[in-house]
Amino acid sequence: GSVWLPPRGGGFFGRFGGGDGGGGNRKPIDRFVFGLGIAGGVEIARSIEKSEGLGRRHLSWPYILIGLNVLAFMLQGFMGDKLTMMGAKVNRAIAEGQFYRLLTSMFLHGSLGHLLVNSLSTYSIGPSVESWFGKKRFIALYLFSGFCGNLMSFYFLPQPSIGASGAVFGLLGALAFFLLRHRGLIRGSERNLTRFAYVIAINFAMVGSSTH
Repeated sequence: GSVWLPPRGGGFFGRFGGGDGGGGNRKPIDRFVFGLGIAGGVEIARSIEKSEGLGRRHLSWPYILIGLNVLAFMLQGFMGDKLTMMGAKVNRAIAEGQFYRLLTSMFLHGSLGHLLVNSLSTYSIGPSVESWFGKKRFIALYLFSGFCGNLMSFYFLPQPSIGASGAVFGLLGALAFFLLRHRGLIRGSERNLTRFAYVIAINFAMVGSSTH
């Protein structure tokens, strides 16, 4: 999901339960998101391990993207709000020509729970989408969806934001299209629908957490 940045002076990591803000002040809905992510992650991991063709260990774009997100989150922790504000979707900065923010913001996260939700989403459906569409189409779809999501946010939402909800929902859309078009021909369709439901649930819960 994507999260909004707090008003100036609120402290980015303090608002979302990391850094100076600590975890003790986390709201109940934030704890719910974290718990849902853990429970969903366990079930997703089990289903993927049992999925035909996805149990093989190989380097692919979903895992590379998760690694990049984790690395970026570590850098956010070391650099504090500086890196976050350098790469977040900030409308005024984009209007002044910093178009790179439409891409960089999708690799930034506001808390460990936020990172977990997006990583689980990518881990859950990413390998299936990559397997069916191919590596090049997968990464093109991920980046293009994230870019379009941030572009829509730029036009319709004035608040600064970070997160990969556009990219994740782009993968969801591709997965839904493929399953509907080839329904009845794909093994393990129930497992795919379970993953689909988990991803939607944790992303909407993340949105609810960020708006409270």
